[in-house]
Amino acid sequence: MKQDFLLIYSMRYILYVILFLLPLHSIGQSKPFAIWEDNMTSDYWFVSIDALTGVKTNINSIPGLNAFVSGNNTTINTDLQLYHFMGLSGTDIKYYTIDIFTGNVISSPVITDNIVGIHYNCNDSMYYGLREISNAYDLIRLDPLSGTITSIAPVNGIIGYIAETFSFNPKEELLSFAVITGANAFLRSYSTRSGLFVHNNIFNDNVTAHKYSCADSSLYGLWEDAGVYKFERINLSTGTHSTVHVLSGVTPGYVFESASMNSNGIFVYRGFDGTNNTSIISINATTGNVLNVVNTSDNAVGFEERDCCYNSLNTNITLLKDNELFRVSPSPFTDKLKIESALDISEVILYSLDGKILFEHRPNTSSETLSFSTPNLEQGAYILKISFLNGQRGSQKLIKCY
Repeated sequence: MKQDFLLIYSMRYILYVILFLLPLHSIGQSKPFAIWEDNMTSDYWFVSIDALTGVKTNINSIPGLNAFVSGNNTTINTDLQLYHFMGLSGTDIKYYTIDIFTGNVISSPVITDNIVGIHYNCNDSMYYGLREISNAYDLIRLDPLSGTITSIAPVNGIIGYIAETFSFNPKEELLSFAVITGANAFLRSYSTRSGLFVHNNIFNDNVTAHKYSCADSSLYGLWEDAGVYKFERINLSTGTHSTVHVLSGVTPGYVFESASMNSNGIFVYRGFDGTNNTSIISINATTGNVLNVVNTSDNAVGFEERDCCYNSLNTNITLLKDNELFRVSPSPFTDKLKIESALDISEVILYSLDGKILFEHRPNTSSETLSFSTPNLEQGAYILKISFLNGQRGSQKLIKCY
């Protein structure tokens, strides 16, 4: 595993996950998205899985896709509700953007550079990752719609990276991953703001499937230690990790690109039960207890939950009922929209599903209620993104009708 590579999966098994648009309250509502290859037809689908039951829901097929490309390149834009992944189409490697509601492909630009570890930063609405060019590495910013890559800063002194160790801390805006520098592996963290590395500690154990939990602001992973599978809490500041719990009822083993963490701190991965059957396994990250093991006859990759925690998450605020940041009415709408919030609104942006800005409004004074007209919009679906003066943000999909 300690090598620099971009692993291409040619899948002959089913991937699954369930579309779920309501708040997450329990393990039954941990429902990551993924990509599935139908082993009967070799067609690929955008799907969702219910981690409690293992039931798969097909959302839409993906035309022209020949293989899923591994490299920690799946991520979700939690503002515009877009799923991204890297795939092989003919002889081209493309970065796909999919509307999670319809499963439609929004864009699929060709990517010629070797990029890995792509994560979406919901604080600045940007995508960050690691790139290799001629055995040199740099921290990059990616525009998934055009495929444009911008270098932020060099990543010096490494000869490779370790797959499945990429994670993103949205509260501190740190992209972290394990690198090879010679005889040792190091766990590094880079600021996506400045490009400077913040942490750099020896990390020689094979802890994999790194996922950040918004629920308790901690990083977690899986570790096979002397034939025992353990759930680990990782300390980025020191490079150490401690065992939260030894996993019961499972056999050590993890399928690449199959781990996700939801906003309630439920870690889900595709592995094996106690008798080595392929299973979806759910863990309470705080206690390390195995919550659910459900057998499946397939193998899913590209797990992504539609959650993000902002760096202002702990701000004390008064919300609308049912923990709403804002309320938009009417829904569906015709030519007028009204936004109500318990917070002062700083900016309102309306996007098309392909990410184009159609309408922007910045109140001259702080306001908790806004009304505006949209007579020139065509019938269809849109994404409304709202920013507040305290730094929080939210988004909602809207439907316009005549």
